[in-house]
Order: sequence, then C-alpha cells, then structure tokens
Amino acid sequence: MDVWKVILTALLSAVELFILAKLMGHKQIAQLDLSEFLMMCRQEGYFNLNDIQTAIFEYNGMLTILPVSKKRPVNPADLNLAPQQEYICVEVIMDGRIMGENLSRMGLNEKWLQKQIEAQGYQSAKEVYLGICDDTHTLTLFRAE
Repeated sequence: MDVWKVILTALLSAVELFILAKLMGHKQIAQLDLSEFLMMCRQEGYFNLNDIQTAIFEYNGMLTILPVSKKRPVNPADLNLAPQQEYICVEVIMDGRIMGENLSRMGLNEKWLQKQIEAQGYQSAKEVYLGICDDTHTLTLFRAE
C-alpha cells in the first residue's frame, strides 16, 4: 500500500469533516496535522503505514483504520473454527451485597450462592468485594480489602 495514498485519504477525510462542520454551523473545527495522524495510527497499533488500507478521521475526532487484508487480526472463521458463543458475566455480589435479582435471572438462589462462597473459603458475601457468575454458573469472587 502506498503511504501517500493513506495520508491523502486521511487528509481528504479531514477536509470532509471541515466542510460538514461548516454546513452544520460548528465554530470549532478539529484539525489534524501529520504528526497527530501518525500518533493516532500508533495508538491504534499501526507503526507501519503500509499496514493501513484506509484511514478515516471521523467527525468525533477519532481515527478509524481499515488494515490491509494480510495485517488484520485473525478470527475463528479464518481458521475454520466455530467457537461457542460467550456471554457477559453477571454481578451476583457487589460491595458485599447479594444481587438477588441477578441471581434469579440466572435461575440461581442465595442458598446456591452461599454454598459457592463457602467452597471458595469465604464465610459470607460480606467478605466479597465482587462476585461474578458466567453462563455455566462458574462463580468468580474477589475479596473485599
């Protein structure tokens, strides 16, 4: 990829932003100079401009980068893998307090939670700063200090 093409794309994006901001009546316009552009690329993990297909300076001041195909992160589909979907952990204890509604949503109860707490060497939820539970009902506890 030609470095100048990437720089030109970024600068054209900045011009588009300027025109859009003028049309919308904004008084302050974000400006991007070359050193800021290079810094933003590095912050996104791109130290070599040849690894960038397209760089867009967004209206909100962020830089969006599309890497060249050979430099994009590998994903499971690239390796013909089909991993199971992961789900967000649910807080069941926060600051020593049991989050009963969250337990109920997971189909669990305080009796189950107390058994898990004791199995991990605690006596009560009051000793726990944060307790999170995943979709397989694995409980992870973080001690209150």
